[in-house]
Parts: sequence; structure tokens; C-alpha cells
Amino acid sequence: MRSLLSLLTVALLSLLCTAVSQAAAPGCGSMQFSEAVLAKFPGAPRACLDVISRDGEAYGVFKAKIMRVHDAGNAIDLRFRLPDGSYSDTRKLKTNPALRVLVQGKPRAVSELAVGDELSAYVKVRTPMMALQPAEPTTEPQFTDIPPPVLPVPEAPATAATPSRN
Repeated sequence: MRSLLSLLTVALLSLLCTAVSQAAAPGCGSMQFSEAVLAKFPGAPRACLDVISRDGEAYGVFKAKIMRVHDAGNAIDLRFRLPDGSYSDTRKLKTNPALRVLVQGKPRAVSELAVGDELSAYVKVRTPMMALQPAEPTTEPQFTDIPPPVLPVPEAPATAATPSRN
């Protein structure tokens, strides 16, 4: 009886330790993004917050901050939040301005997004495709190629004032 009790105690402690270690594992845990995804988005494993599955396909879930809305919502610049609270490089994602997404739990058209808004994005685990989280769970995400980082625009050099001619 004593050995059975010891065995059950060890098994219970083992299960608890496993549950605690899995709960403490940040992001997507052991999810492996494909080489094609990593080639376009090397920071995906670090920025990934969760993994969901839809129709048998796995997606990494990311939080992104809007940095700029282009052309009335035809494209947005966004940066992905990293586990330490910092943000990734900026990426320009082409969008449908009529697409409705969730911003702080409320549906909003992409054309109505503002700088500083945070929203969720999905990245396919096997193919380099990204989509913003639609406002309605029954709406299919609109995937597009993962965009490359936006290169920072260099500042124009300071020029001397042109002397006036008298």
C-alpha cells in the first residue's frame, strides 16, 4: 500500500511539473515554422504568442501595432510585439480597406485604423502567408504574402542656407 501511495505521489508531481513548465513556456512553445516562413519572417518564433488550428491548419498568433495607414487602408505599416515588450521591425501589409478586424475587442474597418491601434495577426506555420484577425469568427482570414521589412527612410542632410544676392 505504501509503495502504491509513493508511486501515485510521484506520478502526480510529475504531471504538475509538466503542466507548470508548459504554462510557463512563452509563445508558441515547440511549434516549428517552415523554412519558407522563417526566410521571410525570421523573428516569428520569438514574436509568436499562441498557436491556433483551423480546418486542420496551424497558425501562429501575433499582436501588431499600427504604425501607419496608407492609401485609405489599402496597406498598413505594422510592428509585431515581442515577449520583452519591444517591437519588431516595420512591415507594410497590403490590405482590403473594407476588411473588418478586431481592435481592442471591437470591430473596425481597416480604413478606420489609427496609428497606435493593436490587433492580432495570423501567420501560417507551413507557408509564408499572413492575415489580420477578422472581426467575425465566421469570416475567413484574407491571407497575403508575408511582407519584407520596410527600410527606414534616411533623413535628408541639413543644407546651408542659400546666400541672398544683392
